[in-house]
Amino acid sequence: MGADSTSALVDLLRARNQAQPTARGELQVDHFAPEGRIAGKVYAFSAAGGRLRLEAVSPLDTPVRTMAVDGEHLSIVDQESRRCLEGRADPCLVGQAVGVELSAVQVATTLTGGIPILRHQDATSRWNECGWYEVELRGEAEGWSERIRLAPIDGRLVPVHAVIRDRDGVVLEMDLAGHAPAGDLIVARRMVIRMPRSEAELRVEWRHIEVGVELPDRAWRTTCPAGFTVEPATCNPSTPLSVLEEPAPPPVEPAPDAGPPDAEPGAGSDLTEELGL
Repeated sequence: MGADSTSALVDLLRARNQAQPTARGELQVDHFAPEGRIAGKVYAFSAAGGRLRLEAVSPLDTPVRTMAVDGEHLSIVDQESRRCLEGRADPCLVGQAVGVELSAVQVATTLTGGIPILRHQDATSRWNECGWYEVELRGEAEGWSERIRLAPIDGRLVPVHAVIRDRDGVVLEMDLAGHAPAGDLIVARRMVIRMPRSEAELRVEWRHIEVGVELPDRAWRTTCPAGFTVEPATCNPSTPLSVLEEPAPPPVEPAPDAGPPDAEPGAGSDLTEELGL
């Protein structure tokens, strides 16, 4: 395909990532790693500007672990260990909570149907006779590349697969399926993310999702319950994902706030109900 067609496809991918709606819903999450398998229900909330909240709950629907990111700061409340962790919203720290090392913006983008885009110096594309477009990106960083597949669904081209490689092989692979309308967007209801270097695989399925909803500013913070230990959040980055583009979000309009933060859900707060779940 010509350069103009390739640029149009890349622009479409970027526009899709930048169209980051406020969203809330219920996820079924299954994470596989050498340390074992973790599966369960997670309440998810996201908005433009790298704002993200994930609440993992028990079979009785009580909070087990809550992570909140306000764009720059990350906080975690772990009910089982009675610890509160605080730190910068680096991909490494976000990755410890979600199971794959992506920034909060990239996690929120993926949850609403986007896909990470490699910082690149040139791109090519072609039409596959199986019924999709393939975009090949040659990274700015030496030895890095990405292949993205877009398929026509409900009259729109949407990303359904991506694989990012460096000179040593696959770094990240992602599949998106089960696309369905959600507001003005087509959202993937099922996602699989693989990071072979850490032998990690994350499977995510939306059981319920709403977009374009209003969420209070305090959704992006946690409050440490009395008696919990406060510790700095630390980690050792394993993947240099600065090679990925960060979507430029639209200006963020502060949401109406219902007042000062309460205790975390499970410690006497009705924040989860206030958030609409």
